[in-house]
Amino acid sequence: MKQKVFDCLLLILSLVLALAALPNYFYLKGFWFLAYFELIPLVILFKRASEKEILLLGFVFGFLFCIGHGYWLYSYHILAFLLILIFSILSFFCCWGTIII
Repeated sequence: MKQKVFDCLLLILSLVLALAALPNYFYLKGFWFLAYFELIPLVILFKRASEKEILLLGFVFGFLFCIGHGYWLYSYHILAFLLILIFSILSFFCCWGTIII
């Protein structure tokens, strides 16, 4: 139980660092120096996980990163935002099929 909570915290930390490094509402230039540290928690998490867990955690990270980074697409048109979400879901299932086969 503690292991899963720690894994979720590492994933969230990596996601927050990755999104904070990009231009955002708080600072238009982004906190670029965080880009050097954003993947360290994710690598620690991947070293401890099995192959199937890595695939799932990578999908969750990528999906949440697409949502977090593509939030501005919603201001142009909802369809653009939905296409990004659909593309990320389909890419997960395409990768899952190639790994199982």
